[in-house]
Amino acid sequence: MPAYIVRALKEGAFMLLGACAVYGVLCLASYDHADLAGYGGVDMGADTPEPFPGRGAGGVHNVGGVIGAWLSYLLLFTFGLMAYVFPPVLVYLGWLIHRWRSDLRQFAMQMLLPRGTGFLLALLTGSGLATMHFFAAELPAQAGGVAGAAFSKMFVGAFGFAGATLLQLALFLTAVSLAGAVSWLSVMDETGRYTFKVIEWSRERVDMWRDLREGERARTRRHKTMLLARRQLRDKKPPKISPLAGPAPVGEKPQQEKQANMFAAAETDGGRLPPFTLLDGPRPLEGVYSEEALAAISRLVELKFKDFNIEVAVDTVLPGPVITRFELMPAPGLKVSRVTGLTKDIARALSVPSVRVVEVIPGKSV
Repeated sequence: MPAYIVRALKEGAFMLLGACAVYGVLCLASYDHADLAGYGGVDMGADTPEPFPGRGAGGVHNVGGVIGAWLSYLLLFTFGLMAYVFPPVLVYLGWLIHRWRSDLRQFAMQMLLPRGTGFLLALLTGSGLATMHFFAAELPAQAGGVAGAAFSKMFVGAFGFAGATLLQLALFLTAVSLAGAVSWLSVMDETGRYTFKVIEWSRERVDMWRDLREGERARTRRHKTMLLARRQLRDKKPPKISPLAGPAPVGEKPQQEKQANMFAAAETDGGRLPPFTLLDGPRPLEGVYSEEALAAISRLVELKFKDFNIEVAVDTVLPGPVITRFELMPAPGLKVSRVTGLTKDIARALSVPSVRVVEVIPGKSV
């Protein structure tokens, strides 16, 4: 047979079985026990429903029509809940036919026969387990159908309820492994692997959610702290900044310069010594902070102390050419030892070479 005909037959079988599977799903999903009632003397309240009821007088509401109503009824009557396995099995069969590369005889012997046997055994044992452990009054013959009722009755009579359950469950798992070429050890390995992946993903999402929540809380606290600091800064009295002292005025000399005669060569000019006026005078002050800068530094000093949970207020600022002194008014109950132990930390926070803390200033409480 030409290859294109074989390919066309395989694709046609796959599409036909896929269409049948979709039709079966629609029929089973739209099953209504009233579709086939009212004809043929069927009593819907009877304990044992008749296997072949006729068409109902009120019309068929099944999506598959009369054929769909009969098909869904027969499947559910025979196998119960296991009837819903038929549509995916049809799709699986079409996929096997489409991917098979050998002749038809090998396909029937190596693929259809063992997997069909496994499917039939899984269908019977699954129906038996459904009859024993589930209840479905809306189905024609309960959860397992008539096949499940007969199969489970045979096992329960021989092995008891617990033994029948265990034996049928073992047969069901074996049949599924045979029908689908499934290794349960591989299934457990893959299930464990994906379970750990889901747990890891969930932990990452939980940690991310916690980080976001903590970030929102920190942002809220920082916003409240900034509002409080701005309010306190607006209501706080600005520090008193003393004016920078200018250069010392040059006064009259009470006497002429005197210098010791260190070298004999100094007497060559009639004994006169060089005057002090040859030396340079004091240089003008450069890089002095303005009042606005000193006020800003005062606020910075207060904030840096606040980072160490120490409440202070800058009372007076005394700028100088080399050292600028900030007089701090400590909060009530504050020990001075806490301030003196933070000299290096405050210097680092203010980005200055050094900070010296004077604990007691005579005549002042700062």
